[in-house]
Amino acid sequence: MDARTQLIISEFKRASQSLYGSRLNRIVLFGSYARNEHHDDSDIDFMVVLNDAAITRLDEINRFLPVQSALSLKHNITISVLPVSYKKYSQSTLPVYHFARLEGITV
Repeated sequence: MDARTQLIISEFKRASQSLYGSRLNRIVLFGSYARNEHHDDSDIDFMVVLNDAAITRLDEINRFLPVQSALSLKHNITISVLPVSYKKYSQSTLPVYHFARLEGITV
């Protein structure tokens, strides 16, 4: 993984820990960056796994939007954030969760 990607991951992780504290279970890098198949116009996909029994995805997206926007602008790359409860992350059979568990990298 290149230095720029590592820096983005580090800043994203720090911001997530600050925003969520003990609610944060883990952050999973998934998609093309996790598979090392990214190209110049790829986005960086993060799954933010929360300890909550259930979450309201839209509320969490709105909560994270200022951080997401600032990092995207700072590094000139689209950062996608998918907030999810630990239960859904660990048990859902939907492809996005299945492949995040299979190919994702916990950061």
